[in-house]
Amino acid sequence: MSKFTEWRAKNPKTYLVAIAVVATLVGVAIVLGYSKVARAATASVDCPAPAVWTFNAATNTLACTSAVVTPPPVDPPPVVTPPNTCPAGTLWIKNQFGNVAIDTAVYGDFGQNIMVVEIKVPTDFAGTTVRTSSWGEYGSGPVSRTAVLSKVACDFTNANALKTSTGIPARSPDNATGFAMKYKAGGANLGAVDFVPGATYYLNVKNYYSDGSASCPNGVNCRMRGGLPR
Repeated sequence: MSKFTEWRAKNPKTYLVAIAVVATLVGVAIVLGYSKVARAATASVDCPAPAVWTFNAATNTLACTSAVVTPPPVDPPPVVTPPNTCPAGTLWIKNQFGNVAIDTAVYGDFGQNIMVVEIKVPTDFAGTTVRTSSWGEYGSGPVSRTAVLSKVACDFTNANALKTSTGIPARSPDNATGFAMKYKAGGANLGAVDFVPGATYYLNVKNYYSDGSASCPNGVNCRMRGGLPR
């Protein structure tokens, strides 16, 4: 019999107390060691936002991967619609860009109404060649009228008129019976305004003298013919 076995047989209570103390110390050491390892792992392995931990089932590992951040949706810019300044009875002519023989009588009675030729410039409109939109009497007597090539329908002010490179508005001479508007792509020049591809413009015409009085007698068409060469 060894001395340790002999001592344990003679002192069973002391042996049990010693065993309990040793077990307690070992447990404390394990807990402290795990805590240190955990703190070290936390300090050395970080996955800052917006990255996230992902689990790879094939390799049984965790990986810190960059999260895909979707930016918030951006509202489109508001669509600005020109104010509706056209009175009742306005004669509208649309979708005729490229037509060089437009007869106003085909679209209705011009008379003492305003005529608006809506010009939608094609997106592929190009070239520095100056085009001329000419208008004159057609099948009726001469009548004085006012015409403005504008950004706004039924607007006859210089403020909204298209302008040449020197700032001259595209409008007819006072009391003219016919008129011509010149335009081109790629920027205005001394005699022509700029037509931007995809934009919409309005050729506004009214049968009125420059003093504002009506020039077309009641019941008369005061018909015109013109064109919008492309």
